[in-house]
Amino acid sequence: LPRLGDVAVDARVVLFSLGTALATGVLFGVLPALHASRADLNETLKDGLKGSSGGPGRTRARQALLVAEVAISLTLLVGAGLMLKSMDRLRSVDPGFRSEGLVVGGVPLSSTKYDSVSARLAFYDQLHERLRTAPGVERAGFVSALPLSGSLSITGFWIEGKTPRGDNSQVPTAYVYAIAGDYFETMEIPLRSGRLFSATDRGDAPQVAIVNERLARQEFPGESAIGKRIQLGPPESPYVEIVGVVGDTRHQGLGDAAPSQLYLPYAQQPFGGMTAVARGRSAPTLGTTLRREVRAVDPDQPVALLRTMDEVIANGVARPRFITLLLGSFAGLALVLAVVGIYGVVAYSVAQRTQEFGIRMALGADARRVLSGVVGQAARVTAIGVAIGAAAALVMSRGLAELLFEVEATDPTTYVGIAL
Repeated sequence: LPRLGDVAVDARVVLFSLGTALATGVLFGVLPALHASRADLNETLKDGLKGSSGGPGRTRARQALLVAEVAISLTLLVGAGLMLKSMDRLRSVDPGFRSEGLVVGGVPLSSTKYDSVSARLAFYDQLHERLRTAPGVERAGFVSALPLSGSLSITGFWIEGKTPRGDNSQVPTAYVYAIAGDYFETMEIPLRSGRLFSATDRGDAPQVAIVNERLARQEFPGESAIGKRIQLGPPESPYVEIVGVVGDTRHQGLGDAAPSQLYLPYAQQPFGGMTAVARGRSAPTLGTTLRREVRAVDPDQPVALLRTMDEVIANGVARPRFITLLLGSFAGLALVLAVVGIYGVVAYSVAQRTQEFGIRMALGADARRVLSGVVGQAARVTAIGVAIGAAAALVMSRGLAELLFEVEATDPTTYVGIAL
């Protein structure tokens, strides 16, 4: 929740809640009392002798309340059902990497202290070597923009012999990442073809890049992307050779398709700050190890936003998860109210008509017929509430459409299941 730290219970909230509760109690207590004080005693005695449930007016009022309760509960239940189904689909999405046992932490270097490319390279090289040999660490690497973190950098690029200079509207774009260490191996992003970066891909070597499957498929349909050359920046910039193709990873969110992605070695494209990623069997221990090794390289260097990759993924679905929880809670309460309301009204009606039922059975009515009459009356009221609630749910679900993932707002299985 944004700005959750600013939210608190204060005197106004307490007074408003107290006033609402008192007003509700007084209103729904005074209205029946006023009605009772104006009642015709003769008619009341006659109704009592007949064993009726209070006349057609009262019966219709009770049934209207039941219809409203059922309709409201069904509307909320449909919304909660759609969100639950969407969340289930969202959780089953493959992000393109394995998050278990993965710890991440930002390591932004000071531009004053690390004012040269060689100084930044030396820091990350030393930190990678320490992490690689640290107890409990299986793999370690660095990336300029962590997947699902919200951080991104987009660049246009020109393909040699394909993308003409001058018409920028035709220039393809991609999310660009600088990586170091064993980033792909640590994240377990699969290599599809070609090779990964090696220790020889330094600043004085020919510039290279790795692309994801989507970029390769989109820009080089029907042919291999390996060996193709692209240019980043102005016309005088050197060409960069594509040496590998890796699997797609989700970046903006689990519900968003993987974008075109372009990876560059940090030694050739030294971005300012990097995020360290480390894999091991114990995530809490890994966090401590990462802080310790960073301090060993530079005692003044902080580690920002140290967390597990599972937490990063969970934060990415926080909004739909909260709405699902909220809708589910209200729907559950509405369902309880509807159940209690139906039971209360039917029980009251039965109690009022006990004498009537006795007379019917004394005259030969079958017990099952009496039972079916009572149940049928409740079923009719419920069916009307379900019909109205389904229509309201169709309108309400349009507002949820943008939050749903691979689930239609008019999903028939959800509507039929909730209605039943």
